[in-house]
Amino acid sequence: MSIRVRLQDLLAYRAASKRDAYEIEFRPGITAGEIIRAEGFGGPDLDAIAVMVNGEQAEHGASLRDGDQVEYLIAMVGGHGWGKVRIGEWKVQSGE
Repeated sequence: MSIRVRLQDLLAYRAASKRDAYEIEFRPGITAGEIIRAEGFGGPDLDAIAVMVNGEQAEHGASLRDGDQVEYLIAMVGGHGWGKVRIGEWKVQSGE
């Protein structure tokens, strides 16, 4: 019984585990948010991290099931002009 976890490169670099992919033991009631918080992310960082469960966007509070695949990405939005995302000491900027 396990859950597959994937972290986008920048998140993996800053994560406690320093791994971009691994498996954890499933336990009833575990949420996507618990996993990313266990990697050392919290506070405003969580607002900038998107969660995908089995290829579908999910909330941090989403309950997970045995065999799920959870992927964590830096949340980015499109649009005109400059956008900024800050993850701890790292800042990603985009613009025209």
